[in-house]
Amino acid sequence: MVELANQTGIDPWFTLPHLATDEYIENFAQYVEDNLNPNLDIYIEYSNEVWNSGLNQTRYAQAQGSQQFPDAENLAEATRYWYTQRTIEMAQIWDEVFGQNKDRVTGVVGTQVANDLLATQSLEYIESTGLSYEEAGIDAIGVAPYFRLELRDQSNVSAIEGWVQQGQDFALDQLFKEITVGGVMPKGYPGGSLQRPIDMVTSHLALTEPRGLDLIAYEGGQSVAPLQRGGMENNKALADLFIAANRDPRMGDVYKQYLNTWDELTGDDLFVHFSDVSTYSKFGSWGSRESIYQESSPKYDAIQQVIGNHSGPGNPPPEPDPDLDKDNNLTGTPGNDVIISGAGNDRISAGAGDDVLIGVNDQNINPGLGEQDRLKGDAGADTFVLGNSTKVFYKDNSATISGGWKGRAVIVDFSSGEDRIQLSASGNYQLEVAQNSTRIFEISGLVKDVIGVVNNTTDLNLQNLDQFVFV
Repeated sequence: MVELANQTGIDPWFTLPHLATDEYIENFAQYVEDNLNPNLDIYIEYSNEVWNSGLNQTRYAQAQGSQQFPDAENLAEATRYWYTQRTIEMAQIWDEVFGQNKDRVTGVVGTQVANDLLATQSLEYIESTGLSYEEAGIDAIGVAPYFRLELRDQSNVSAIEGWVQQGQDFALDQLFKEITVGGVMPKGYPGGSLQRPIDMVTSHLALTEPRGLDLIAYEGGQSVAPLQRGGMENNKALADLFIAANRDPRMGDVYKQYLNTWDELTGDDLFVHFSDVSTYSKFGSWGSRESIYQESSPKYDAIQQVIGNHSGPGNPPPEPDPDLDKDNNLTGTPGNDVIISGAGNDRISAGAGDDVLIGVNDQNINPGLGEQDRLKGDAGADTFVLGNSTKVFYKDNSATISGGWKGRAVIVDFSSGEDRIQLSASGNYQLEVAQNSTRIFEISGLVKDVIGVVNNTTDLNLQNLDQFVFV
């Protein structure tokens, strides 16, 4: 898995087995730390869907939870508490192994998107320990925000069968209307199938955003498939219609709407599509393509278009200097350094001395556009540069009212009274504290755009010239 990540240049997601011992977890983490490209980040999760009662890992967690949390209100709560406890233990081991580079590791608490009580219980447990989220090693909540048709009600199934009797073209028209706006099936989701994940993601964001946690999709996509219960997968009329829908160009349009809405709601947080390549059948049409030799499909093309519209590790914006057009991992000397990493998603560890850290190529028109840099000053009186006399760095220029997150600098170890943050006097700024960190927003009209996050710091004041310098 490490070699695959290194060859593809993609951040890996490791799902640790539910029976993994602490020793296994430590050895696993150490191997990754020793062998993974240092420019790659890591996502870690304890097992998979430890809320699904049909899975062995959930039954194991139920047994453990009932023993360790006998005072819980019910078995589900006890199971959730134990799962969260074990996730913390796993994440803390990884953070200890990675030491000063632990910010590369994202600890994920997986939960069920349709039931935000599970996420609430996990967050309540973490907060009951007295640990901060950083100390617990927890950085994100993971959900699976699929969109689907409401097939649990027989009246909806009968309606679809009625569409098919009027011909496939009519049936597809009705199906896509139900997905996008609703009101076609007798008991469909209000507002259409796409509204369902929007509502569920929104309810989870109400939990994660105040705590400074990311909301990420460990898997997601369409779930336009027969339910595998009661023999529904053998209903040929439904199965054939759903396969045709996944091949229909309108599915590409739905995907673009679906994924762009996710990006707008979450600020471009990670979304893992399920899946890459798979054969379509009565059991579902999960792949973005049906074959590795298929060069184009509605879903695949839509996914690629959405990716192409976002600057990220796989597609940085063009830069004039080829030496700066890459992801860098730079380390300073014990002396006083000026470290410029240029464009790309960079990491700077300045070392001792009074250093100046610049994570962008300030000769570009939009320095820091789409970049996610991590700046660590280490010892000394350091200056973290988020702007110069003419430009605000890390502006997305397409941010929503809720705050653009495509580009930002993360200041890992700001020392108040010693270090300073340099901002452009041409900008208008606002600070917001969230879960032991401070976010720096640049305000343009009604749009606020995050340009920096200062970890483990909540006492910043834009009027304090010992903390900020404006040029």
